[in-house]
Amino acid sequence: MMPRRRPSLLLLVVICWCSLGAGSLPGGTLDGVAQDARSDLERALEELAELREQIEDEKLPLARKVAELEEKIAEKRRESERLRRIRETRQSELNRLRSQVDRRRENIAYFHNLLDDYLEAFEARLHIAELPNYRNRLREIRESGPGSGDLQRFEGQFDLLDLAVRRLDENTGGRVFEGRALRADGTLSPGMFALVGPIGVFQGEEPNHQGLVTLRTGSLQPSIFPLPPRFQGGVRELLDTGTGRLPVDTTQGMAVKREETRANLWEHIRQGGPVMVPILLLALVALGVALYKWREIASMPPLPPGELQRILEPFNRGEKEEARRRADQAPGPVGAMLADAIAHAEEGKELMEEVMYEKMLRTQPKLDRLMPLIALTAATAPLLGLLGTVTGMIQTFQLITLFGTGDAQTLSGGISEALITTQFGLMVAVPALIVHALLSRKCKGVLSNMEQTSFGFINGLEEHLRNSDD
Repeated sequence: MMPRRRPSLLLLVVICWCSLGAGSLPGGTLDGVAQDARSDLERALEELAELREQIEDEKLPLARKVAELEEKIAEKRRESERLRRIRETRQSELNRLRSQVDRRRENIAYFHNLLDDYLEAFEARLHIAELPNYRNRLREIRESGPGSGDLQRFEGQFDLLDLAVRRLDENTGGRVFEGRALRADGTLSPGMFALVGPIGVFQGEEPNHQGLVTLRTGSLQPSIFPLPPRFQGGVRELLDTGTGRLPVDTTQGMAVKREETRANLWEHIRQGGPVMVPILLLALVALGVALYKWREIASMPPLPPGELQRILEPFNRGEKEEARRRADQAPGPVGAMLADAIAHAEEGKELMEEVMYEKMLRTQPKLDRLMPLIALTAATAPLLGLLGTVTGMIQTFQLITLFGTGDAQTLSGGISEALITTQFGLMVAVPALIVHALLSRKCKGVLSNMEQTSFGFINGLEEHLRNSDD
């Protein structure tokens, strides 16, 4: 297509040139210039007409072509929209499939974890006597775990289920099999095991090597807890005939473990360490002092009812020797106090009161003697126990620093040993405090009885004796 021309612009240029040149050209040439301009204008108009015809000729095909292109564009847009919808549908389907795959993987992982937990629970439920028979197979099943494919892993876990079902069939009604168990010296002894539910018994080649099968700490081999003699015949009968009398542990082994860890008094004291020595010494001293003071105070009984009146009757009649003799027969410091008062009867009532008060003052130190030792024991024993506990805890934390916290049983054992000193400290302090309070009360009771007796003696004097002092 030819480029379009602009005749109006050309005409404008010609007119301007004619206008500018008209003033400078001579009058004879102006008509020629106008004629030339007119000729140029006509040519320009002709060219414009030709261009318009050419544009009209080319406009329709171009319009049809534009329409075709627009139709193609619309079709492409519709196709693009259809493909976009297909892509969204496929993406949605793909996301749904991915979600299903993720759920399937989660289900597979859940079943794997469930069967792994069952493996751990199955191994934990195995009796220590039958554990050696299954240990290798359980190791193979465990090794076909996360490192292998899902199919191989499921095969190993399904083998575990078959193994558990076979074990259940074998143990129904009891089971007898050969094996080895640890002796007391740590060596393995061959013999026969019998499992009846959770109860396992062992009979070794030696007749005396028999008992309940237990798990000893730090060992993977079955150990033997000796049975009382009345059950030993039942174990042999069970292995020989299939029936016998066995002990039933309702705690499923906890009572046996408790019995194995139970220590006698001497072992319990040794576990407390060197701090137990002063605690026990204080306990012995407090016990000896308490017994001595109890006996001493028991030898100072109060004056029996009516005894004071029996002493006052001869004294008021003037029979001082008889009254003094009866006062000497009264037990404890009360009788000695009355005897001293009667001996100073001639010197007046006030002096008798001073003599009795002096006797009470001399009796009080005797009653209070050695009592501070009991109070000292009650105050010091808990502190010594706390000292032993702190020392034991320091040693426990030193072990944690060296070996870590992997063995909680060892740590709990160390802490329990550290608390033994506090236990014994309180066991010594609480009785010492109670005994000190009881003895202090009895001492105050003796002094109170002496004071009441002295008042009763002064008030029981005849009027003429009280007035003789005046």
